[in-house]
Amino acid sequence: MNKKRILAILLALTMAFCLTACGSGGGDNANAGGDASAASSDSSAAEDTADEDASEEASKGDLTQEYEFTKSVMNQELEKPITVCGLKHDEKDFQSEDNLNQERDSFHLHVSILEIGCDTDAFFATCQSDNADYVTSAARGYNVQQANAVSDDGSAKITVIRYTNFEDGEENDYQYMADLVYTDGTNAASTEFMYSVDKEYGNGEEVEAAMKAITKYYGIDYGKLEWVDAAN
Repeated sequence: MNKKRILAILLALTMAFCLTACGSGGGDNANAGGDASAASSDSSAAEDTADEDASEEASKGDLTQEYEFTKSVMNQELEKPITVCGLKHDEKDFQSEDNLNQERDSFHLHVSILEIGCDTDAFFATCQSDNADYVTSAARGYNVQQANAVSDDGSAKITVIRYTNFEDGEENDYQYMADLVYTDGTNAASTEFMYSVDKEYGNGEEVEAAMKAITKYYGIDYGKLEWVDAAN
């Protein structure tokens, strides 16, 4: 037997041994490694989600603040002070006994304490009508949608209208107008919002986080608003 034949036989035996060793037990080890890797990945994903949720809750808590008012916009002394939610105070903010005005980048919030005995349902309906008129005339918006919601205990109602910004063409960027009416059972407050969301070029996520934080204070889940097409 020549050397080439001997080397060929030895090489074939070596390869057969390697294939047998990889096939027996190698698959189990691979599966075990895969299971461990998957478990580790699931655990890591769960931790990341928990961290994100905690971070989101913390950031929302950092965004809002309670404000107390003692008079109505008609200069009526309230039977008891009313406390409402606003953005964290900034030195540029204006607050008096009956209203609060806050302006941020892409976000404008105004709180006013309604007249004692005000019919909140009628006021709410007027807000809806005024917002729709503005969007379809002065703002000249298009792709107009509206959403309304009420808190579980009925103490707060919100109406929101959004429309695609004309200058953005077909981009999915919106401008919003919203009114929230809240009563503590004795007095009532109106919170007006004007804001824009531009996720590609602006701070849309921050603006939406502020809205979600404020509406959550009143028991309304902003993320679950049901949007319907409104008449242009």
